[in-house]
Amino acid sequence: MDVVLHVPDVARAASFYASVFGPEAEDGAFRGDGVTLRLVEGADAADVIRVAVDDVDFWLDRFEAAGATVRRHSTLKRGLRLGHVADPLGRRWLIGPRVTGPTPAPEVDVVVTDLEAATAFYAAVFERSATRYDEGEVRIQLSSVALHLRMSGEDDPWYEPGKTPRLELSGTPGDTLTLAERFVAHGALLRTPPKLEPDTRYVHVIDPFGHLWALSGHLPPDQ
Repeated sequence: MDVVLHVPDVARAASFYASVFGPEAEDGAFRGDGVTLRLVEGADAADVIRVAVDDVDFWLDRFEAAGATVRRHSTLKRGLRLGHVADPLGRRWLIGPRVTGPTPAPEVDVVVTDLEAATAFYAAVFERSATRYDEGEVRIQLSSVALHLRMSGEDDPWYEPGKTPRLELSGTPGDTLTLAERFVAHGALLRTPPKLEPDTRYVHVIDPFGHLWALSGHLPPDQ
């Protein structure tokens, strides 16, 4: 897996990532566990860097020892080990295992400061039961995606009120309106009126926890 990072200070970045991945190779790359990291001078980016490795805890330990903030999860993604990393350079990483066989259902990661209130809200909106885990996290399984709720303080680098969870609904535009109405009925704000295109309806709502949701529903191809 090749990862290219645009960083404003290559020397500083190289020093940090060498402490995680080991010495820089002759071609200027850093390598470890099937990941090749290359640094390019340029404007920083806020995207989460997602990598799959054979030994998740080994790499979480390396990042942590180098000064990164690490959060570990062992009960999500059907029991797979995951880790969120915020490194000292401001980059965020999602580190998970290489998976063989069926791919786990996708998840929408929602970081909140009040886990109990958030669990009650999302369970009511989506009309689904919540599954709680030992590490103070909650999973709500929908038809094709799962909500992963995680408790955090506002000083957590992963806490981003206003970040947009995008949930694409299968079915008709009417499904989108129904869900938007449930959001609003339980305290969310309608940010934009429903927008109807030839085969799609879009609605944006802001939930009580500051997260913006982009909801969309599509007509079946034969309609």
